[in-house]
Amino acid sequence: AGTHADTRGRRLLEGVPEARAALAAAAPAGEAGKSGLLAGVDGPESLRRVLAARDADHKLETLVELVRGQVAVVLGHASADAVSADGDFMDLGFASLTAVEFGHRLAAITGLKLPTTLIYDHLNPVELAEYLADELAPELTAA
Repeated sequence: AGTHADTRGRRLLEGVPEARAALAAAAPAGEAGKSGLLAGVDGPESLRRVLAARDADHKLETLVELVRGQVAVVLGHASADAVSADGDFMDLGFASLTAVEFGHRLAAITGLKLPTTLIYDHLNPVELAEYLADELAPELTAA
């Protein structure tokens, strides 16, 4: 069990975006980052299995949930429900370090080489999910 000082220190750190990113990075890959659509997804192979079993609409819905979940983890939210699917990434509270951490997390889960400009090139979770769907499509049709 943590002490009062541990809790107070964590609350102080969570107020600093860079520290929040470091705390999120230290957490397992996605307690907040997994919804029912993503149950059992822990990396590229399992993500591809899940997506291959879904039709196009459900693939996109799954990828939107993946993006929202990882935003929640990186920004310190309890769940993906705190992240709007069409909310602008910059309005959600990203800073340069959290943007980099977010990109690393998505790259690890998708197995894709993603640009560091990810949240600047795709303004919200839906746009980013559409990009991920396009990038993953050749692998999913080959499977």
